[in-house]
This record gives sequence, C-alpha cells and structure tokens, in this order.
Amino acid sequence: MRRIALVNASPQGPASALLDDFSEAFAVYARLSAQAFGEKIGAVCEKATVCDDTEQESAEHAEHRYDAAILAIALDTEEDAAKLQPGCVAADVQGALAKLPARTPIYVLATASGADVQPARALFAHLEKACRARDFAWMGSLLVADAKLVASVRRTARMGVWRRRTSEAVDELIAHVRAKQSAGVLEVAHPVPRALRPLAQLIYGHRL
Repeated sequence: MRRIALVNASPQGPASALLDDFSEAFAVYARLSAQAFGEKIGAVCEKATVCDDTEQESAEHAEHRYDAAILAIALDTEEDAAKLQPGCVAADVQGALAKLPARTPIYVLATASGADVQPARALFAHLEKACRARDFAWMGSLLVADAKLVASVRRTARMGVWRRRTSEAVDELIAHVRAKQSAGVLEVAHPVPRALRPLAQLIYGHRL
C-alpha cells in the first residue's frame, strides 16, 4: 500500500482547494485502477496538518514512511511570499516539512495572485533549496494563478468551464505521483479562457 501525505502549510488559503481536489481525484483514480486490474486499492492519501509542537509531531511521525508528500502553500500576498525568502523559510512551512521523514519525495501545490506567476516561480527556488537541505527529494510543482478565483469556484463541476484547466493540471500531477516521476514545473497561468474572463469577473467579482 502506497501512502501519500497531504501537508497543508496554508490551511486558510486558496491552496487548500487544490489540495482537496488532488486528494479526491487521487482516490478516484486509485479505485478505478484497482477495479481495472482486479486488485485491492494500492494507494491512499493521508492528511498531515501542521501542528504547533512540530518537534513532538515530527517525533511521533518519524517512524511513518510516506511514498510521497503533497505540500500545499499559498503565495497570494506579500506576507505569503515572505515565507519563502532566501535563507528564511517561515516556521509554518518548516513545521510542515518537519512532519515528514527524510528522503520523502516532495511535490508542491501552490496558488499565486493575479496572472503573473513569475514572482512565485522565483520563490520556488528557495522552497526547493529548503527541501533539499532537509534531505527531501524535490519532485516538482504545480502553480495555479488567479488564486481568489480558484477558491471561489471550488464547488463547481470539476471538469466544468471554471475548473477544467486547473483540474487537468492536477490530474497531470497525479499521473506523475502515481508513476513516481518528477513533475517538473507545471503552471496554469490562466485558469479561465480569455473569452470567459468578463463573465467570471461579473459572477465572482474578481478582475482577471
């Protein structure tokens, strides 16, 4: 049985929507795969939320081995971005990483404000460095822009017009996780097609 840890370093942010989508879709694909080959479900996701006492939490989970971990983090505000400045990865992110045994493969799910993903992309380099410093295997990332929209449409149809591009990218990440492959850098700079942005702004009140 493969065990995938879900670690949410931004529980109040829109990245939580991506983590929930990953978890639900991963479970569906694992079940479909098991049915297709007449086997038991071979992989499960387990939530591992950040707690205040990271040292104690790390000790409790040190004996638990995960085949991979999905780290969700919001990079939507200046405060969020400050968490990943060079030489200064914030305590909540460090706490999230502290929950995992060394050499755990790390995949990152992140949201960015607006359509410009360049600033967030630069911050990933610092997060990757922090992961490697803790002896984790960096396996790539998925960055989705227009964070507020991601959170607003989380309860719409997964493959509907508002979520399709993001969901397809999440599915691509799942494929890499299941295959134990590096995902590289996956990005969704425009979750909503250009022609529908005025409608999205009208419905959800966000300028795209």
